[in-house]
Amino acid sequence: MALINCPECGKEISNQTEKCIHCGYPLGSGKKETKKKEQRKKHNFRFTPKSLYTVLAVITVILICIIIYFTGFTKSAMYKKANMAYDNEHYQKAVFYYSAVGDYEDAATRLVNARNKFYYFEAQKKYEKGQWKEAKDLLGNCVDFTMAYTLSNDCDLNIATSLMGEGNYHDAESILKEIVNYAGSRDKWRECEYLLGVELQNSGDYSGAAERFRSSSNYKDSIDRLIAIGSDYVEKGEYKKALEIYGSIKEKKLISDSHYIYAYAQTNLEDKNYEEAIAYLEQITSFKDSDELLKQAYYTYALNLFNKKEYDESKTILNKIVDYKDSSELIQGCDLMKVQDLLNEGKLHAAKNAIEELDEALVYKEYSTKGYKELLEKNSKWVDLSGLWTSTSGQMRVTQSGSYYNYWWYYDFKEGDRELEVKCFLKKDGKVNVSINGYLDYYTEYSSLAEYVKQEKVPINISEEMSELGTIKIDDYTSISLSNSKITIDYNRTDRSQDVYFKYIYKTNVTYGKRVFDY
Repeated sequence: MALINCPECGKEISNQTEKCIHCGYPLGSGKKETKKKEQRKKHNFRFTPKSLYTVLAVITVILICIIIYFTGFTKSAMYKKANMAYDNEHYQKAVFYYSAVGDYEDAATRLVNARNKFYYFEAQKKYEKGQWKEAKDLLGNCVDFTMAYTLSNDCDLNIATSLMGEGNYHDAESILKEIVNYAGSRDKWRECEYLLGVELQNSGDYSGAAERFRSSSNYKDSIDRLIAIGSDYVEKGEYKKALEIYGSIKEKKLISDSHYIYAYAQTNLEDKNYEEAIAYLEQITSFKDSDELLKQAYYTYALNLFNKKEYDESKTILNKIVDYKDSSELIQGCDLMKVQDLLNEGKLHAAKNAIEELDEALVYKEYSTKGYKELLEKNSKWVDLSGLWTSTSGQMRVTQSGSYYNYWWYYDFKEGDRELEVKCFLKKDGKVNVSINGYLDYYTEYSSLAEYVKQEKVPINISEEMSELGTIKIDDYTSISLSNSKITIDYNRTDRSQDVYFKYIYKTNVTYGKRVFDY
């Protein structure tokens, strides 16, 4: 017997043994038997009757599928299956079949309807569970489906309501704004706007709060809150902002709100609309400093009228605040300045009449009743001349004068036919500027036929510096004579150029002997 090394573990063993005494590795005939077993394991598939039946069954199934595909699942059959699924409200299956047949008949339209209903009913399930966001996402797959639109709005309304419950008014408002015209949404939107306004008001953002309260359309106490915001602005002196707030309020109760009236008064004072400011301040004399503001408004408005020479109106207002500043002095000034204005206008007679009605003790700056009286007495002749004079007599004549005989036409002026306006302006040097305005009538051409006799009416506008009454020469043919009791206008022109045998004499003489209006 010889020793060999085991091919598996390498230890010495007898060459006659069938397996290693150390590791059990088979040797000789044992090894061969082991290899045969391993080969049988690798090739254990055998065509037994059972396995043959299995193969035939698989082949049969494949053939049946092929037959079904080419017969049972044609477009027509699948379209019918889709319709059946749709009618049985199996919309997901209907979508599958309609998608498979493509544009077969009206499959495309039915596909849209099936898909809409599938997503709608799935969304409805989510909605009923309170899963509004998931429901809305599903509804987003629907196309032109009214029921989906309604349910989507319901989802938004519930989502917004939930957000409002969490105090998330901004996100809620964004949602509600999109569905504000949907049933029930407007009231919820108004509530959201109101709550946002309250939140902003509490944070001090009055402008933003006012905007929200306006949007809430009289929700709860939004009007009262707007009025309160306006009042806060008034207290801060921000009157224009207050009026912006008040301007959006149409409630009648605002009309009597003192802050509202005060704001209008202040803005009118700022804009120098004193008459408007007075109208407002007179309604709230006991509110804040309204009484003092009213006096200021009266005074400033009266002063403006005074400077515009509207003395009667100014005096009326100043009489309401006699003890305020220099109002009493200005009241006297109103009377005296009226006299001064009449003097400046050349209306001496009217000035005299006005001064006679004044208190002897009136004084304003350099003007006084006594001084005016002395001035007018000194210039009494000019006082008597000032006014509107009317004609009392006169004649306009044209004469054709020859060596042996005369022919003429004439017109006799009647009382009141003509008027003449006379104003006298007193100068500091004692002289007077006399202004005369009116018209002068005279003939300009003779004819033996009345219809061919020509005449003119020319304006008289002269201003002459004088120191005494007398005659003013206007031109070579015309003069005006002034006296205390009358005014006379004379026109005299002779024309020898028209005919060698005749001369033509044009004369007009008008006497204005009646003063009908005192200037």
